[in-house]
Amino acid sequence: MGRKSRFLLMVPAVFAALSPLQAEVFDLWPWKADGIPSGVSRAGELPGGQMPLYTREMRVNGVPLEIRASALNTDFPSLLAVLARMFRPENLRAGTDAVRVAYRVDDGNVERWLLVDGGPGKPVTLFVIVAPEKLPPPDGWPGELPPLPPGATAERVIRFPDQKAVYGNFRNAGNDPAASGKELSAKLTAEGWRSIGEESGSGGLFLHDKPRRVLWTGFAADGTGMFYTRPY
Repeated sequence: MGRKSRFLLMVPAVFAALSPLQAEVFDLWPWKADGIPSGVSRAGELPGGQMPLYTREMRVNGVPLEIRASALNTDFPSLLAVLARMFRPENLRAGTDAVRVAYRVDDGNVERWLLVDGGPGKPVTLFVIVAPEKLPPPDGWPGELPPLPPGATAERVIRFPDQKAVYGNFRNAGNDPAASGKELSAKLTAEGWRSIGEESGSGGLFLHDKPRRVLWTGFAADGTGMFYTRPY
């Protein structure tokens, strides 16, 4: 989470609303099937109230789901302390600027949260999804995204129909992140994409004018990575 969020800070503010954060509720985090079901959502126990931002439809590996986003008027360190009291360590995965939560709400479904630090004096953003405990594998790789890197296997494909946005993540990419990022950047440039902002060694942000689309790319040292695109 830290690598991607730091990269997003380099992106012009006009693109902030286009970011793939809403897909990262699932990103790179297998669910460990244990724990007693809560029976209900525990989101109402969070401090700071909840100001609704939006609710959107999404399809995760072909399964129709819904994502809710809201703002919490609380500071991030205090929120982490509350979460540590609410959940066992295996239900949490915390970074420097975000924390993920997953817990069973019933025998067949898991509620997942992504809470993102907005910075000093700014609210925390909360993303919530209730999804089946087990999802099917993706049915192919989207044509809107760059091809999978050599050796990579598609892990998750998420579509946001109202935004015409597509997100895909993968694992087991063969090359190191810097080499993968450089190779993809060259291919995208040849196809009419142009880099904007600053490129990191393992990913970047690109624009295409015909059709008008924005594309995020990211590669990690463990062979995982993600692509995200939508119109702008």
